[in-house]
Amino acid sequence: MTKTRVQDSLRAQAAGLLCSYTIYGYLQEKIMSGTYGDHRFRSTVILVAFNRIAGILVAIYLQSHVLKNSIKPRHPLYAYASVSLSNFLSTLCQYEALKYVNFTTQTLGKCSKMVPVLLLGVLVYGKRYRWRNYAAVLLVTIGTSLYMLTTNIKSSKTRFSTARGIGLLVGYLLFDALASTTEAKLFQKGHGRSRQKDRSSRHLKGESSRDEMVYDQMLWTNICSLVISGLVIMTDKKQSLQGFLQIALSPSGPRLLFDIALLSLSASIGLIFLLTIIATFGALTCSTLMTSRQFLSIVLNGVAFRNGKNVGSLGWIGIGYVASGVRLELSNKKRIQEEKNSPPLSPTKQGKTNTASIETIARYLFLPIIGGMIAHLLAVTLIPNQVSSKTDSSELFPTSSSFFYGNQTYSRSDIQKLSISTSCPEPPKRSFYPLKISRTALASFPRSGNTFTRELVEHSTGYYTVDVFCKSPHWYRSHQKYFEEACTHPENNFLIKTHAPEFTSYGDDNSEWSPQVEEFERVVQVVRNPLDSLWSFWHFLRNDLNHTSRSDGIDVLGLHHLSELDLMANAWVQHTDFWMNLDKPKVMVRYEDFRGPDQIQHLARVLKLLLPPGELPSIERLVCADDDRKVAYQSRKAKAFYSWDHYEPEVRDHILDVVKGPWCRLGFEEMLREQRGIKGVKC
Repeated sequence: MTKTRVQDSLRAQAAGLLCSYTIYGYLQEKIMSGTYGDHRFRSTVILVAFNRIAGILVAIYLQSHVLKNSIKPRHPLYAYASVSLSNFLSTLCQYEALKYVNFTTQTLGKCSKMVPVLLLGVLVYGKRYRWRNYAAVLLVTIGTSLYMLTTNIKSSKTRFSTARGIGLLVGYLLFDALASTTEAKLFQKGHGRSRQKDRSSRHLKGESSRDEMVYDQMLWTNICSLVISGLVIMTDKKQSLQGFLQIALSPSGPRLLFDIALLSLSASIGLIFLLTIIATFGALTCSTLMTSRQFLSIVLNGVAFRNGKNVGSLGWIGIGYVASGVRLELSNKKRIQEEKNSPPLSPTKQGKTNTASIETIARYLFLPIIGGMIAHLLAVTLIPNQVSSKTDSSELFPTSSSFFYGNQTYSRSDIQKLSISTSCPEPPKRSFYPLKISRTALASFPRSGNTFTRELVEHSTGYYTVDVFCKSPHWYRSHQKYFEEACTHPENNFLIKTHAPEFTSYGDDNSEWSPQVEEFERVVQVVRNPLDSLWSFWHFLRNDLNHTSRSDGIDVLGLHHLSELDLMANAWVQHTDFWMNLDKPKVMVRYEDFRGPDQIQHLARVLKLLLPPGELPSIERLVCADDDRKVAYQSRKAKAFYSWDHYEPEVRDHILDVVKGPWCRLGFEEMLREQRGIKGVKC
């Protein structure tokens, strides 16, 4: 084969490797940190199982159809099982980590594998390394530390449990190293036999036997890993399978299945390119390509998931140092290989080599700084803000000309007629829901219509709602001056008011509120446009938590209020995103919709989550729920976006820029333009 043909072959295979594994990296983050309808995919074991099925099919095809070999195992089954157990745990930790940290953090964690390897080699096995090896490890350590200390490493969708994500990355590195070590120990003895010609093979070349050995390990290791996945699914009380089927059978199911199939296929095809390049061009060439692929994936995922915009200049410099450290380590391997194949250098050439080494190290130290600054500028300039399409709001808050409730369909005109003709009696005497029911959260940011929602539900059903702090009598006596929190029976699960994550506890220990969230099985999330919510909340905090008072003499919030309003706006975004992305049965309602002409339709959505079909109150009771005999707060009489002119333009523009993502996703921009004829932001 000529040199040109070899280069063309390498280019083609390198392109296939980079393309396959880049798609694989993108789909990893999309599946594990994204949403499918109202659900997030949490069944990691199912994903591992699909990967293994794809690997098995590809290995069978290569063994039986390409190499024309038998698929019988060449080694004892315990050897494959030992490797597959470590491989299964490694892959499981890899996918689970993406629930808590972003893809960039995971990739840098993989690149940091050389650090524990060198430390263990020195401290445990007494190995000696060259100074260039220590330099490479130092660069990786500096880069990883810079990135971790200056960047929000959490998943774009998950706002807590970062320590768990780091722990899973450590687990991934540990089990991955264990898999490699076990594989080398168990299969090394068979390498010589595997290189011999297989009598039953139709191919007589040595390379076929070597490929057979690789594909044999690929096939039976994946089979053992699939068995392990099946056992884990069976012992998981069917939660993984149920969670998967819940999404698969939903309207978003085909999209999830396509992503999983493409993920598994890209991983298997990438493995074929990987093994081919190792066999043809050597492990060093393959390592260089895989390193390039990892950093290509960082850039592409940063654009696709808008993560790159949140990485500061120091974070990008840190990524550059990790890349430099990995590149230096690859250069060290190449240098060692060349020294083995070359005669000793003369003293003159040795001096020139040492000078060149110093110049090389200087490049490794300073180029990441320049590259990091350029990458930061490009990320800020080119990566758009994370804004979802307008159509998402119609999925989150379905509104139509008619809706089904009980055993009947009602149109808007039907509701209007009932509103006129129904003679509303006194609301039902409130009591506690008598039967055991799933614990349901009524989640909202403060001043977003939580109390109004509770009134509608209680007037409709006759059942008390409660507050999550009912178990704290001191808090109840100190803070509740208007609404009866029904704390006589705090164990009531019907509907439980909560503002967690609390605005005042952001930045504090998540343990203060996260256990409360874990106890909830269902969620009713009430959202309100942040301009009205923040305006009301700002006054609320300054009037001894009084629900109806306003600060005298303050009609407009200006630039001297900006720092606090910025903090509150970011808290609104975090609170809204947290509950939106919580993977539990959920109904979302906008406060503005509860105040609009389709109030009954949205109230019906909430009640159908709370009660079994046979226990739903009559439609007349829903019509009478908001009969204005009891008005909670003054804001109920104000129009939506009433606070627009209560902010200085610069302050209002800053708030809208902070909340732009959920503002557009929740349809507030469309609502603002329809109701007030005002443009807020460009979605």
